[in-house]
Amino acid sequence: MRYYYCGTVLFLFIVLSCSTESTPVYTLTANVSPDEAGSVNPVTAEADEGEPIQVTASANEHWVFTQWQGDHTGTTNPASITMDRDKTVTAMFEKREYPLTVSVNDEDGGMVEERLVSAKTTDYPHDAVVELTAVASNGWEFTGWEGDLSGSDNPETVTISGPMNVTANFEQVVSVTVEGNGEVEIEFLDETSKMGAASSNTERRVRLTALPDEGWQFASWGGDIEGTDNPIIISFQNEIDIQSIFIMEDAKWIVQTQIEGINSNLNALYFTDDKNGWIFGNDGRFLRTTDGGENWAESNIGVSGLAYGVHFTDNNTGWVAFRDYRDSPNPGIVFYTNDGGDTWTEQLNLNNFPRAVFFIDEDTGWVGGRGKILRTTNSGLNWQTIEIGTDHTVTSIDFADPDTGWAATFGGPSYRTTDGGSTWIEMDVSNLFSISFPDGMNGWGVGTFDGNIFQTNDGGINWELKNTLPYNANRIQFINPQIGWTVGAFGTIYRTIDGGNNWQLQDVEGWPEPQSGFRDQFLFMNSVFFINSQTGWTATSQGHVLKHVSE
Repeated sequence: MRYYYCGTVLFLFIVLSCSTESTPVYTLTANVSPDEAGSVNPVTAEADEGEPIQVTASANEHWVFTQWQGDHTGTTNPASITMDRDKTVTAMFEKREYPLTVSVNDEDGGMVEERLVSAKTTDYPHDAVVELTAVASNGWEFTGWEGDLSGSDNPETVTISGPMNVTANFEQVVSVTVEGNGEVEIEFLDETSKMGAASSNTERRVRLTALPDEGWQFASWGGDIEGTDNPIIISFQNEIDIQSIFIMEDAKWIVQTQIEGINSNLNALYFTDDKNGWIFGNDGRFLRTTDGGENWAESNIGVSGLAYGVHFTDNNTGWVAFRDYRDSPNPGIVFYTNDGGDTWTEQLNLNNFPRAVFFIDEDTGWVGGRGKILRTTNSGLNWQTIEIGTDHTVTSIDFADPDTGWAATFGGPSYRTTDGGSTWIEMDVSNLFSISFPDGMNGWGVGTFDGNIFQTNDGGINWELKNTLPYNANRIQFINPQIGWTVGAFGTIYRTIDGGNNWQLQDVEGWPEPQSGFRDQFLFMNSVFFINSQTGWTATSQGHVLKHVSE
């Protein structure tokens, strides 16, 4: 503080004083913290007592003014400071914080862990170094960074220089579908498969462990791998799709419904999914469900015949083969629908007894009759007749692809084709009534009225007698090389989960216990159809519809 004096001097000896009072003057000193964060203006200033001084804080790039400290506090900027003494103030600055937005290309693929390398806040201060670690979910691989970070190093660091966006890309390399109750543990055996990016042609190894829930058992692998080893280690280069099938140990069948007024055979059965299905019986009658068999609507095609073969390629498009009793001897009619069975069109009329229908797609299909197989490549508008060299009736047809197929005849030879059915080669097995090939190599067949189970694992070139069941099996279906069912006489159903080596008699809830493997000498099934390992149906000669239950 300083004082100022004034006076007036009169020429020669007269001196009069103009004032005897003094005015205090105070000094303001302004500082910056940290020194490199910004500046203040003014740095120093003076003012009379009671007068204000305005001081302004200016932040450098990437810094932000936060408050005043010292002889003046608050956040107002500029600040007006009234001088009543010498004062010192400090302008406080902090590094500006920027958001770091981290995302993943697929929320199922994994997550990114953040760690501030230098205490983490919502945003990060300028020049903060943040470590990002991409952690892939089971079956996924980290493939690289995008946005304000590039490359595939993992972990990787990013220096905050402003608002930033980083995306971690994950690729699903092991896709697992589970049927039944259980889960699959996926363990990558190569470090880069979990934490670092791997190129698509890099061989990787993974250990898969199937873990069934209580009351369930692991049955088999499917998709791009086969077998029953558990755990299993596989090597692969590109993405793989795996199916893991769990079977309920005490799975059973229930009588889902008994069709009123129908006490004759329900023979031909087909489902396109777990909701939509059709069953055909005697006298041209058929039943349709859209709720998995809980309810059935009855209709009639308009023939006085018996249906044995049916196939649908989707919920609208299907074919059914009838034996028409109105004419003789044994005339056959193939009907076609494109509206789910609301209307039917007669496509094929032959002086024969068609008992098998199979379509590989909506254009290409086959119908089996007595001593011949008919083929269409235009949805049944035209049919080509192929003589197969026997007078026995074809009772079962199955194709793995448009070229590779098999046919069984009632009490006669069995055949295979590798040219789409243009020619048929007799196989070394006969007297098969029904065949089932879940793939191009593995197949099974049941004998006509003898309970014999035959198997091939080379596409039908060679067959062996695998087992003999204590009843006459009419139909067989395998959904993969391990799991299959047979149905037939006496209301009896068997299941295998080991490729047909062993068969287990399955319970039907509410039905009498079988005696010596039999239930009812007047009860039999001519069809069985599973859409997967858990869900299937069969129908009986007394109007029952049975559903396989795994719950």
